Amino acid sequence: MAWPGPSLALMGCHRFASGFTPLKPKPLGSILDIERAKGLSPEHLVAAWDDYHLGRGHIGASMKAKLYHLLEQRSDSCRHFVIPLWKGSGYTTMFMQVQMPYMIFTGLEDYKARGTQASPYYTVTHYTEFAETKDTVLIRGDIVFTSKLTDSEAKTLLETAHSFYLNDTSKLASVRRLIMASALMLTLLLCASSWVVAAAAQNYSAIFNFGDSITDTGNLCTNGRPSQITFTQPPYGETYFGTPTCRCSDGRVVVDFLSTQFGLPFLPPSKSSSEDFKQGANMAITGATAMDAPFFRSLGLSDKIWNNGPISFQLQWFQQIATAVDCGQSCKSYLANSLFVFGEFGGNDYNAMIFGGYSIEQARKYTPKIVNTISRGIDKLIGMGATDIVVPGVLPIGCFPIYLTIYQSSNSSDYDDLGCLSSFNDLSTYHNTLLQKRVGIIQSRHRKTARIMYADFYSAVYDMVRNPQTYGFSSVFETCCGSGGGKYNYQNSARCGMSGASACANPAAHLSWDGIHLTEAAYKQIADGWLKGPYCRPPILHS
Repeated sequence: MAWPGPSLALMGCHRFASGFTPLKPKPLGSILDIERAKGLSPEHLVAAWDDYHLGRGHIGASMKAKLYHLLEQRSDSCRHFVIPLWKGSGYTTMFMQVQMPYMIFTGLEDYKARGTQASPYYTVTHYTEFAETKDTVLIRGDIVFTSKLTDSEAKTLLETAHSFYLNDTSKLASVRRLIMASALMLTLLLCASSWVVAAAAQNYSAIFNFGDSITDTGNLCTNGRPSQITFTQPPYGETYFGTPTCRCSDGRVVVDFLSTQFGLPFLPPSKSSSEDFKQGANMAITGATAMDAPFFRSLGLSDKIWNNGPISFQLQWFQQIATAVDCGQSCKSYLANSLFVFGEFGGNDYNAMIFGGYSIEQARKYTPKIVNTISRGIDKLIGMGATDIVVPGVLPIGCFPIYLTIYQSSNSSDYDDLGCLSSFNDLSTYHNTLLQKRVGIIQSRHRKTARIMYADFYSAVYDMVRNPQTYGFSSVFETCCGSGGGKYNYQNSARCGMSGASACANPAAHLSWDGIHLTEAAYKQIADGWLKGPYCRPPILHS
């Protein structure tokens, strides 16, 4: 295979960063029928391989065995690249690590911030099963974060990496003369991460949060803890607070970690009549939707909405609080120095439809309307004086025990490679794609006056499912607090907080707390990813 000439890149010949562990690739036999492939000519094998990967969100390629062995030999002494990648409006810098037959790419900024804990954006596996018999090595690239890399960008990275190893030796020798300078530059970049983060540690005077049960800190419990609500009962809250606090987790949620980061107290629920909201408030309320009640009434789903706290109401609650807060003559600067977290919204809108009997396809038709409602809410916040706004997308619901249990299927094609329900995650992805576009439009309109940050709930959680050990999890599909045992440990009739349910011994080893909400340990990882990247674009912390 002939690769195009190299683009600008920096190469450092180091060993792998300490702690690097290649991801487990899909066995070749799970992708193609090896026995049948043995009967194909090399040309037909390559054509079938390329056709299979076309349009599937993966990159398919191949190379001659001789070139692969040369690649092995040369990459053994030079294992790192720093590669500028053109993204349409400017360059972003990628950090590549090679340990054949694997190549792993991640953003240099993410690697600087998280080191060996940085999640890969893109992984490449070389399959040598047909190297001897057909002089062919098959290559598969898997894009981990489709929101960060397109197929064409992933292909460019693969071609660029191969070209630096496979160009003729005179060109390689000229590149090697840059090694010492490049290695020094890379070392300085990586070591500089500590002061980059320190410089970014700006402060906010207050945080105002909007959303649903993912970040609710007690709006249903301001007049006591209703016994009929499961999350007001033990073992909710056991990990950090030692008692239920009306948070839908074993402890703290994302917004609690954000408050701690900026030296602020945990956000009081906005419905409280005895709190001082000068340092922020939490409008989020369990069951909240993006859409108002008439929308669900028109769909015949009024009985599926058990709480009336949509976006429009939460904005009213905030307006009342903002009016009551005594900010003197400096209200504009007070709000400009506050952080706003607007969402997640949309999850309960889809829950109402799906649990109400609507198909995924039917629910999908309403996604543009839901996203437009969120978009209008962001505009209203900006109109009220907000300047720094985090806008989270929805989560990969197809990976959550409640959906995996209720919509369990005997058809393996309904699941993705990790065991999540594909159609449910496709709905989340569609929502997030539209939302990101709207965020981009809003940001372009307010480029000089507002900073809108898209918080990628989906990629954060999906990476935990893909690489649980990286985050300290031994279980991603099994509910920590539930009943029924089995793979998911979820029963709707004996949910966490109900009779018959119990909590696991170590919630920190689980991704899922109660089947639909996450553990404190997971929320901590997400908060870190929002603050420093890679799960918030741009990251909340900035210089």
